[in-house]
Amino acid sequence: MFEAALLVCLAIAPEECVELDDTEGPYTTEAACRLRVDEMAEFATRANLFELNIKWKCSTPKGLQT
Repeated sequence: MFEAALLVCLAIAPEECVELDDTEGPYTTEAACRLRVDEMAEFATRANLFELNIKWKCSTPKGLQT
């Protein structure tokens, strides 16, 4: 199981970041998780007027083994 999350920072102010946690997961495969982070990043980019730096991760929820 994998959970999707993004770290979104303004390119002009890299100290201004927010973590976006997925509301649809967890996902059974890392590939499905990566598709979701791509979807989330596309939305964050479209919804923002400024250039963004986006980092992503697909991690195993605490207490679960892959």
